[in-house]
Amino acid sequence: MKKYLFIILAVQLVLFSFSSVVFANTDDVSKEVIKKITSEYNIDLNEWIQFDIADIPEVVKGNFPGINKNIGQRVVRKYYAGGIQEKYHKNGDYKPLFLVHKDLGKAVIGFLHSNDKTSLVEIELSEDEVAPATYADSGDDSLLILKMPVPKAYSELDFSQNTDFKTTVNGSSYFFRGEPFVSSDNLTFIPVRDFSEVFGIKVEYHNDQSIKLMGDNLTVIISPTKSLYDKGVVVYKNGEYTFYNGYDYPEYLYVLVNDLSYLPLRFILETFGMNVEYDNMNKSITIRGNRITNKQNENLFSADQKRLIEAAVAYEGVSQVKVSGNHQAMVTEPVHFDAEITRSGTSETIKAQESTGDQYIASRTCESNKEVIKILPNGTLEYVNLFYLAGQHPYFYLGILELDGINKYKKMDIKKVSESEDLVEYFIKIIDKYDSGFEIKLNKNTNKIMYYKQIGRYYWYQPKELQSFTY
Repeated sequence: MKKYLFIILAVQLVLFSFSSVVFANTDDVSKEVIKKITSEYNIDLNEWIQFDIADIPEVVKGNFPGINKNIGQRVVRKYYAGGIQEKYHKNGDYKPLFLVHKDLGKAVIGFLHSNDKTSLVEIELSEDEVAPATYADSGDDSLLILKMPVPKAYSELDFSQNTDFKTTVNGSSYFFRGEPFVSSDNLTFIPVRDFSEVFGIKVEYHNDQSIKLMGDNLTVIISPTKSLYDKGVVVYKNGEYTFYNGYDYPEYLYVLVNDLSYLPLRFILETFGMNVEYDNMNKSITIRGNRITNKQNENLFSADQKRLIEAAVAYEGVSQVKVSGNHQAMVTEPVHFDAEITRSGTSETIKAQESTGDQYIASRTCESNKEVIKILPNGTLEYVNLFYLAGQHPYFYLGILELDGINKYKKMDIKKVSESEDLVEYFIKIIDKYDSGFEIKLNKNTNKIMYYKQIGRYYWYQPKELQSFTY
């Protein structure tokens, strides 16, 4: 009973928190705020209805005391779909004033910011809801409207025909070179190159099969998720990195069809703050957003970090590697080993011989939604127990250097320890909840890894020192 009571209370708390975020209580909008906003934008309050949203229980139900329920819900939909909440509600830097015109044809939301500047957002409330929110503080004409039919299911399309896909941009015809489609899990995928050309998103493709999308003060790096390594996606915005794993975004962050890269439409919209409307009657999709000017500084990485990234990409890209070094299990002394690693994009096999004479074969295969792991000790057919902790054999993670992924997606504290004519040595402290880092030596001529040693622990990775590499 206590457990269920706790759940009920938690749900009530979430609902209350949600409602308090969505709607700022009008009691918080002082007369001074109202006066400043209305005077700067010549708003006659006699022609407008101010939101009365103090009745939180009614608001949570979708009722808006003082105005028509449908009108209130329409304002809120525009408020989120148009990116208004994302654009202005940051770090508490706002004091919003919600107003609906008495003819119910439009609404405005005024903001007084902490720097004493104001902004005004106007929302059209016509029945067809095709008009987007407009921003009085932007002062540009960069709004783009892309309309396209609802795509067909992937299974219904013949991609061998390379059919152009007709859309319109601001009323003019535009053809995608790749055809959008709907995946089996009901996600709409769009061709990255075509979509980016319309909205001015700069796209870079890299040898490690990652894609970099660049907008104003925003960089998104996406790596294949169908891989042995948990790479996922990173968003770099305003000097800060945010790392998302596969649980925060669709399982396949991008797919390749006829050598064209496709991204989930929802991911693009949420990341770059665009607005989408689905017209079920006419089976069409309308996307609105501002053309990106790419004003940002693209120097995301230092010269040393770029050198390390290139070394990581080279190491990941080869199919066969030989390594020698020492590993240490949880309760044992370090043991020297020689190992051969054979891998492809979705499988890896490791054969290791320890100085004690023991031999191990570790293999794993990445499938669409899981990873299959087998470890065979001493050539027998008896599997090592793979349950919690019991299966954390050192060779299970031998192929994964902490260099993989971390360098490309998280901040690092890089210190150059030494540099000679042929070698450069770094110590990298990884900035995360673990007090961890690693030492690495690179050949300056080939930029290949010559030495690698972990300092501290990495999730379930076992400490290891790799003293030589051949690849």
